[in-house]
Amino acid sequence: EQYDGVAAMLRRELAGDSMQRLTQSVPQLASQLQLALTASCAVLLGVERADVGFEWATSELDEIKRRLPASAALFPGAYYREIFESDVTALTSALENNRRELKRRKEMS
Repeated sequence: EQYDGVAAMLRRELAGDSMQRLTQSVPQLASQLQLALTASCAVLLGVERADVGFEWATSELDEIKRRLPASAALFPGAYYREIFESDVTALTSALENNRRELKRRKEMS
């Protein structure tokens, strides 16, 4: 599918050298570009290939969980880390629940 290819390409580009150079040179523009590209791809996937969108979002949340540093320097206190982890887990659960509901609705129609 063309949308699968676009999603894969965007994921590579967001992690690529060009984006890293842009982030180092003009961080605000890089951040805005990343948001615009991701939002655009999300809309296209949501409309045309929701399953790929769900997979991508879940994969990224899993990666956040995996990369979350053990040091407390990122958070003002341990409690804030727990809140962050809880929010990521809740968002992952919400995505999975919505994915199952969408699949159920498609099967019924």
